Amino acid sequence: PRLSDARDPRQEIVNLIHRMDRASQSLTTSSDSFGRVRKVEQLQNSSACLQTLILKFGTPSAPRKETDEWIEFDGLYKQCVALAKPLGGSRGMHIMGYAPSNKYPKQMSPPTWDYYTSTVVKVHGGTNRKFSSMAFLHDCKGYAAAYPKVFDDINLASDPWPYPPQTKLRHIKYLSDGTCGSTCSVSSSTPYLEGLSTFVTFGGVKDEPMDITSFNGGNSATYQAQEGDSLWKMALDSFVDAGVFYPESKPPTYPFLPIPLNLDSASFTQRAEYPRPLGPKALPREWYLVPASYHLNMWTSSDLYYYDKLSASERSTLYELYSATAAKVPRPFVQT
Repeated sequence: PRLSDARDPRQEIVNLIHRMDRASQSLTTSSDSFGRVRKVEQLQNSSACLQTLILKFGTPSAPRKETDEWIEFDGLYKQCVALAKPLGGSRGMHIMGYAPSNKYPKQMSPPTWDYYTSTVVKVHGGTNRKFSSMAFLHDCKGYAAAYPKVFDDINLASDPWPYPPQTKLRHIKYLSDGTCGSTCSVSSSTPYLEGLSTFVTFGGVKDEPMDITSFNGGNSATYQAQEGDSLWKMALDSFVDAGVFYPESKPPTYPFLPIPLNLDSASFTQRAEYPRPLGPKALPREWYLVPASYHLNMWTSSDLYYYDKLSASERSTLYELYSATAAKVPRPFVQT
């Protein structure tokens, strides 16, 4: 709120301090502050700053507007309020990694929310559903460097950035039983589809090719959980800020609802991997059956993931798989 618009600036600040203190006290009724410890600290720091402002510069009353003293007073007020980072602060809300960004295919277009508001319709589960347009988001360091007013400033140093893509090492071999998924799918599908690696699978149905991974990679978010962070808890930040800084505004509906207490958690898919080597119109990764370079007719009922927990027999099985994989001639993926 603009202090210059207030009839009684001092009372306006006193009321704001009261709302801040009440909000932070409400959050701390939970043992973990509903996961919003940082928001509580921001409100408390801002409140303490405003109290000092009133004590040192606003007692018995605030300076008269349009005077030199007022310019100083108003400037200090804005700095105190900024400590609370209302509605995310100068860069806005930042929930689940979403932020202003470009809109595909213009990689260096100015950051806006157009990619999020301009939805595209895709069939998912047999039903037409709306999805956000493709975008880089702000994770790309080169993109962030072009817009320092929106993203953090880039401090150029002698580190490897910009990071050149690796194309010289071409004889990487992956061994998988097909259960590789999520981050494993992202990190292994891309080099394989770009012809930089060889994939060997085992298990499954004899002599039948199998997909190198089992499910798509991307991000999933937790809407609400009994423990840990969740979108429901993140939404409390903006809900609290709206009540503190815009008390006269009443939302037509509540922005979120808790899930039934008999559920431990509820999560949803947030982003999905689109394999760029398959072209600009590629579908999400799970729409493709990507066969391995080789398939081994070998099976095991043991989980071979943790080597230090394997028995001698299981280690022998793993060695046989490694030996069979090493004997295969490199055969990078070729699109047909």
